[in-house]
Amino acid sequence: SPRCSTTSSSPRAIAAAAATMLVVAHPTMPYSLVAWVTNQMHLLQTLVVLCAFVWWHSVRTRTLVWWLPLLVFATAAFMVKEDGLMLLPAILAVHAITRRVSEPALRPVPWMFAGLAGVLIVGLLAWRSSALGELGGYGRPTYHAAWSNFSKGLTGVFRLAPADRPWQPVASWFATLLPIAALMSWRWISAGARVCLLVGIAIAVLFNLPFIFVTKAEQMYLVGIGAALTLAGASLGMVDLAVRARAPRAATLAVGALLLG
Repeated sequence: SPRCSTTSSSPRAIAAAAATMLVVAHPTMPYSLVAWVTNQMHLLQTLVVLCAFVWWHSVRTRTLVWWLPLLVFATAAFMVKEDGLMLLPAILAVHAITRRVSEPALRPVPWMFAGLAGVLIVGLLAWRSSALGELGGYGRPTYHAAWSNFSKGLTGVFRLAPADRPWQPVASWFATLLPIAALMSWRWISAGARVCLLVGIAIAVLFNLPFIFVTKAEQMYLVGIGAALTLAGASLGMVDLAVRARAPRAATLAVGALLLG
């Protein structure tokens, strides 16, 4: 995570701890990654996607040749499960957000890489259509059905709705109001919090796009990672506000207790 303006000597550690805690605790994850033996492919794809983002973060300032392994990551993610097709668009979006919000000196994505990414996406789609026959069993949804599936996925993951399990209404309000509070405090929160917030939203929206055909709770893990990063960014934003308070130590402890709860 980019550096943020909290008083902590280790803002990256705060960001990592918050994101890890929220990924582990998010209700989407157990059902998606653990509850079914067949969901081991979900775990595998999650590892591939996260490794791809780590690689991007390491090479984002380097030349084209360093970007090329991302094409391999994208192919591997797609081979594990088809929504891996959105990995390259997500990386392009994350790079653009980072460049716009926190690293203005960052160079744009190499144009040749962007072109190769487009060719790869089209090629993977064509190969899938040839192998599985058009949509592979999924009919073409109507506009209403596509929007219903898309919005259902985001609502279920971001708002944890419908809240039909013990303590889920409390978690639902937390997951709904925390990002809203961070967005309302945009001008006072750090660049690191802003990037984390926007990156999470971008990842969730992009990886939710393939589910316009059908939405299943056990397939929402990559959307869930985006939601967890959004909450992590909002959490960092609340820490930024806390350190501005008249009693920063008490306010920071209160924010920490809220997140832990």
